[in-house]
Amino acid sequence: MKVELKNINKIRNASIELNSLTVIAGANDSGKSTVGKVLFSTIKALISGLSDSDEQKKEVINERTTSLIRRLNTLRMDKETDEKRRELFNFEFRHQLQQKNISDLNQIIKEREEWLNSLDIAPRQKMLALKDLNAIKTLLTESANYSTRVKAEFQSYIESEFLNNICSVKTDNSSIKYDSDKSFVNIKLSANEVTDIIYEMNSESVLDDITYVESPLYIHLLDALLRTTTYREVEKERLTPSLMFSPMVATHIKDIATKLDYSSKYLRTKGQRNDIFNIKSITGGSFAYDSNSRSLVWKKNNRSFSPINVASGIKSFGMIQLLLEADMINENKMLIWDEPENHLHPKWQVEFAHLLVNLAKAGIPVVVSSHSPYFIQGIRYFSRKEQIDKYVNYYLAEETEDGLANINEVTNDLNRVFTKLAEPLNEIMNLE
Repeated sequence: MKVELKNINKIRNASIELNSLTVIAGANDSGKSTVGKVLFSTIKALISGLSDSDEQKKEVINERTTSLIRRLNTLRMDKETDEKRRELFNFEFRHQLQQKNISDLNQIIKEREEWLNSLDIAPRQKMLALKDLNAIKTLLTESANYSTRVKAEFQSYIESEFLNNICSVKTDNSSIKYDSDKSFVNIKLSANEVTDIIYEMNSESVLDDITYVESPLYIHLLDALLRTTTYREVEKERLTPSLMFSPMVATHIKDIATKLDYSSKYLRTKGQRNDIFNIKSITGGSFAYDSNSRSLVWKKNNRSFSPINVASGIKSFGMIQLLLEADMINENKMLIWDEPENHLHPKWQVEFAHLLVNLAKAGIPVVVSSHSPYFIQGIRYFSRKEQIDKYVNYYLAEETEDGLANINEVTNDLNRVFTKLAEPLNEIMNLE
């Protein structure tokens, strides 16, 4: 797999081979996190485009047609008008939407649109009915065209992940290229809008999922995060009444919260899997589901602790445990972790590096960004010890004079990384 970025947020240029384990090093505000968010947004958009199956389309269209039919049923009409309503908007209408080709569908929608416009009803009622009908038309059109679906999905993700600020400042054209075996996509952007998508797609070569982690603290904030909403949910009007006025978070945050919640349910029904990565031997315990409190707890020495009372470093290892338990990361589900050294003592940074190397050795694609020489040396040491060093790529993000950054491969010149990251310490070592 390979990703190329041009004029994307902080990044001027980047060409990154996504091997078994990819390490992106650099100081704060050097564009490291941008790579992870772009990968998350791109792969999620591709997956959403491919997974827009007939069943999913039927479900959404059924919701809209039911809403429209019920809305029209509440209106007072004369007998002739009501008979026409029954003729145009019935369950046969819903069946037609599922069976016809796109040209027939346009005619079906047009006929009903003209009838609605001719009605002598309150303006608000007319506009609500037309809104439902237009939403059905949009869904049918987008689902018929993969390029259109991916374009809409990606635009939605960048709205959520980058607050519609993905293009570098003072640049006319930006692009994201993603190449994975038999699949290729080139997303072109201008003024933070997707202008074109060129693609060659093979569903078998697209990952099943991707998870982006930037903090282990999500574990003890899980209940609160599950009550948030995302820009995508608002845009697609997929909100339950309880979420209508909820705080909004980036999609990758709600995504990880949902996965952790699923994992807790998995632990409740299936119990813990074998700890093949020996996580418990490092932390001395593991996360489990407590039936009394109906929540996740940390168990150690036959005692249970609420996640809020557990060290942040333990949560980092616990998050890996939970993702593995529910099969949320595997050989076809990528893990991206932004600066995992945060909240970790140098000793545990090295242990965590060893864990990620073992995940990569087991076939799980891993992308990690870091500004810690301890962590990066840990990756270097254990990848060689586990004999997978030839499948590990290293990159260095470096800021340029214009305030942007280039990301260059340094796999064969890691001294550049350690020199760069050691600069602050070297500056304060001399007390004279």
